[in-house]
Amino acid sequence: EELIYDTVISFAQSQSVKQLLLEVVPMLDGKQVNLLDLRNKLDSVILLDDRLKAKELEFLDYEVGQVQEEPISQDAIPTMLGNLDDYISGGLGRGELGIILGPPGRGKTLTLINLGAKSLLQGLRVIHFTLEISDRKVARRYDARLTGVSMGETKPDSDRPLQRVREVVTGKLVIKDYIDSSPQMSELRNFITKIVTTKFKHGVDLVIVDYADLMAPERKFKEKRFELAELYASLRRLGNE
Repeated sequence: EELIYDTVISFAQSQSVKQLLLEVVPMLDGKQVNLLDLRNKLDSVILLDDRLKAKELEFLDYEVGQVQEEPISQDAIPTMLGNLDDYISGGLGRGELGIILGPPGRGKTLTLINLGAKSLLQGLRVIHFTLEISDRKVARRYDARLTGVSMGETKPDSDRPLQRVREVVTGKLVIKDYIDSSPQMSELRNFITKIVTTKFKHGVDLVIVDYADLMAPERKFKEKRFELAELYASLRRLGNE
């Protein structure tokens, strides 16, 4: 079994490296290579063996009653969506990808801001990427959620209830506006790295993307659904990092 496992891992790593080289070589033709993104992808290949070992569960080795539901995590971030948190061990756990689906105007952005606000009240570090509305509008919605002062009670870009916000917030929030462009995953990853280096010395607890469908894929596909699948797979990998 061990020999088979090692052979499969070696094959998977070799194929991943070949695929990575096929993606990088065309970039060398007069284009600047994103070294940080390249390093992250190489690390992902190298750590493949460790990730699989860390996640494997020998189901048949467990006796009846030993396989139990995961306990409610103390560092889970509640979604505050009805009874949903009861079904997902208290909320979103570290490394997990949560996706809010719904038609326009049904509160997806508000739900994400509620999630971010709850994280700030827990003392967590949050990066909020907004691709649809401006960073100032997002900030005002956080103000309203955290202080109970509605947006209609304050003037845009002034009279922010900063003192009240500081009284209740123990976490940190950075809002990045991409409403004038469609960023690729590498741009988000580079921004996160910059923030971790300059502001969040202990890392990021929650990354919000509102919303991923507006992002640009790293590579083009004939059908949009494949591009979206690649985007969400990239977000999942980002969570694992």
